[in-house]
Amino acid sequence: MSSSSVVAQSSDLYEVDIDDEPRDDEEDVEAMKRRVREMEEEAAKIEATIAANNTEA
Repeated sequence: MSSSSVVAQSSDLYEVDIDDEPRDDEEDVEAMKRRVREMEEEAAKIEATIAANNTEA
C-alpha cells in the first residue's frame, strides 16, 4: 500500500475543521464549563428520578 493511499484512508476517519478566523479560547472554555454544569444538573435530575422510582417499587 502506498503512503498516499494510507493518508487518504486515514483522513476518512475524522473530519478536520480548518478555520481562518482567530479563536477565542477563553470563550470556548467558558462555553464548555457551562455545558458541563448543565450536564451535571441533568444527571442529578436523572439520578433523583431513578432514586424515586426505586423507592416506589
